[in-house]
Amino acid sequence: MLRLKWATPAADEFERSQGFYESVNPRVARLLAKRVNMAIRQLRGMPNAGRMGLRVGTREWVVPKTPYIVVYRTRSDALEILHVFHERQDWTHADG
Repeated sequence: MLRLKWATPAADEFERSQGFYESVNPRVARLLAKRVNMAIRQLRGMPNAGRMGLRVGTREWVVPKTPYIVVYRTRSDALEILHVFHERQDWTHADG
């Protein structure tokens, strides 16, 4: 299984979005976080499961039953989480 590495933008994006959900409904926030973490755990074992990303060398995973899209890449023995976008964001123009 690949080791996991979160890029700072990904961690910040996810924290910001989860902060919003936490303020609205803490139970939903916990459920969404659990689903994202489960999806990332699956990707660590099957990194090619996501679709080809918009940027060369990246892949994207639409996390089931959440509004999140995880953008990632693999580097030697690591799965790098580059971004965690909310589906309502215009993430097609993001860097990385």
